[in-house]
Amino acid sequence: MSYLGNTPELYNFVAGADQFSGNASQTIFTLTRRIGTVHDVIPVIENVIQDPFVAYTVSANTTSGTSDVTFSSAPPSGSNNIVVNYRATQIVSYNIVTEQQLQANSVTTTKIADGAITAAKIADGTIIAADIADGSVTTAKIADANVTTAKLSTTGVSANTYGSANQIPVITVGLDGRVSYAANVSVSIPSGYFTANAIPTMLMLSGM
Repeated sequence: MSYLGNTPELYNFVAGADQFSGNASQTIFTLTRRIGTVHDVIPVIENVIQDPFVAYTVSANTTSGTSDVTFSSAPPSGSNNIVVNYRATQIVSYNIVTEQQLQANSVTTTKIADGAITAAKIADGTIIAADIADGSVTTAKIADANVTTAKLSTTGVSANTYGSANQIPVITVGLDGRVSYAANVSVSIPSGYFTANAIPTMLMLSGM
């Protein structure tokens, strides 16, 4: 099947230019695009075309994701007296776009398919509490026996042994099955209530 224009495997960037103002001291200027060599641009300073072999070099700018042009000497002061023209349009082959060809912050949420980010792509320790919506962690997402006592808030009940020969424990258990109150209550048994062959019919509890 015939077609007009570029092949489906290739496409072109639109040609353009960047403009800067010199200050007689700055030599490095950050472009708006990523380029490969000095021959991809034509810098013009004060209407003078610069020699790509001696007047400037180009390098990647890892912060912006584009490229820097570094002049061998600082351009003179002037308003918009530096123009960097992009040469012939740059061809990018289909399915081989690299990280260097992407500008910083150019991949947005709408460009990421649902479910495309797996656990292997998330660095350890990068998800903080602020990234987790309130109520989003359900019981089903917590592995059995994975919550230790160190992760549970205290109930205010002191660690102790409750109950003895002269005391009975009074314990309150909340709806979550945790002990929320515990105390000892002394038992007072009046003399004469026990006999050799009789069971006492009443106990008096002090502190109740």
